[in-house]
Amino acid sequence: APQSELQQRIAGIWQQVLGCERVGLADSFFELGGHSLLATQVIVRLREQLGLEVPLRELFVADDLAAFSASVAALQQSSQPVEDELAKSLAALKRLSAEELEKLIS
Repeated sequence: APQSELQQRIAGIWQQVLGCERVGLADSFFELGGHSLLATQVIVRLREQLGLEVPLRELFVADDLAAFSASVAALQQSSQPVEDELAKSLAALKRLSAEELEKLIS
């Protein structure tokens, strides 16, 4: 059974997309009836729910829930520093006056 919150969320997405009641850690997306069009739906739902761009090929390379969840977790961790830096930059821009912004963009 899925253990981490991420595994549970991904299992829920698989259940919705595949129309199955339960998904275990060792279950293969494709053995459960998945195919490329359904895989695309999984990727779209991950983007919507987690705000994360997961390449479609990840599901083909790591097709069981445990491996796919690990791939998604690694992508989340690698994107976090970029998100932190963007948040800092945005906060700095918000502190600038209109005059300072004009100087910056001209």
